[in-house]
Amino acid sequence: MRLLVLVLSLGCVVAYGRALGELGGYFLGKGSLVVVGVGLLGGTLAGVGAVGLWRRYLVPRDPSAPKGPPKVDPRL
Repeated sequence: MRLLVLVLSLGCVVAYGRALGELGGYFLGKGSLVVVGVGLLGGTLAGVGAVGLWRRYLVPRDPSAPKGPPKVDPRL
């Protein structure tokens, strides 16, 4: 599962980088907005998938842990 999260995270970075590179090419008259859109969509989906899998399977959960922020010592 960790390997899949790693691959999705790297795919997110690569897709966003491709979209930004193609956007620069578009501004110079050689790029395509379709590739920019596909890169942004693919990067977003890969990022959402990586975070979703990470939260679902890799973050340890303790059901007995109290909810909310930790208690602060008033003497500090």
